Amino acid sequence: MLDTQRPTSPRSTVLAAELRDALGRRQKELPARWLAMNASLSASGVGETVDPAADQEAQLCQAAVEGYLLDLRPRGVVCVHPSTAPVTSRFLNALRGRATPVAVVVVEWSFSLARRMARSLADSVADPAPLITAIEADCTLALPLRDKFPAPRLYLCLGNALGAMPAVGAVRMLRVLRSTMAPGDAVLLGVSLAAPPVMDRSTLPAADPAPHLGALASINRVFSATLDPCRFDCESRYDPENRRVETHLVARRALEVEIPGVCDVRLRKGESIRTAVSCTFDRSRLTAMLGGVGFSVRGWEQAEDDRIAVAVACPAT
Repeated sequence: MLDTQRPTSPRSTVLAAELRDALGRRQKELPARWLAMNASLSASGVGETVDPAADQEAQLCQAAVEGYLLDLRPRGVVCVHPSTAPVTSRFLNALRGRATPVAVVVVEWSFSLARRMARSLADSVADPAPLITAIEADCTLALPLRDKFPAPRLYLCLGNALGAMPAVGAVRMLRVLRSTMAPGDAVLLGVSLAAPPVMDRSTLPAADPAPHLGALASINRVFSATLDPCRFDCESRYDPENRRVETHLVARRALEVEIPGVCDVRLRKGESIRTAVSCTFDRSRLTAMLGGVGFSVRGWEQAEDDRIAVAVACPAT
């Protein structure tokens, strides 16, 4: 059964304030929702996949549950940004042998993406299907679960969704998740592991320019702006201090554009707008982040090729 929970905030006001803040920083950037609204979604949605990395993450999730969460019988499941993790429905079906969740929440940056993910999930989860609700939320600020959402709860934040934001944002999201949890709940975090200490442009994965340039087109549509995607190059960069890959839209020449109701954007030639990050972690770093916001790490499953891991965390007592 599919349900929806429409955002209650005055959307245009929220988007304008968020975008104004992001473009006013020393390193201009776009809030994550703009890229999410334009990212290409696989035909399989959150269903079955043949992607080796997704298969690997699914196996790690299963091992984590069997190794550390045998006592958890979740009645409510919270899926945080499942668009990054095609294994979500497979994992929910795997839980059927131990528990049958009665409610699932799909949380995405935009309502349209959340609804699409919820529909895909509803089509691929075995009967009896739980009530699946799609909501739009910025989990660095709040996670508006409905009153009396069933417990105990299992939170899924897979596909390195945590790494898709800078460290401050990641800590804020973990703090928000913790604030909605009670003793007996748990979260599975799927993360990318720390990259080699030296990485140059020739070894960086090439970013698909389409969703990054498309984010500018979405801003134009929402705010009647005139950001011309043709005036930008899409470039990947590696930040060794923060151990993350960044994607930037670099101005080909100086420009000045008004975004009505938001702000004026001024860029010098070569100046950039950061549109995405992909942070990596190691066990000690993630454990410290979790401990700092009230979690204790119960388990850790790491892939043999050391590229990804799944951490099991529970509210600290």
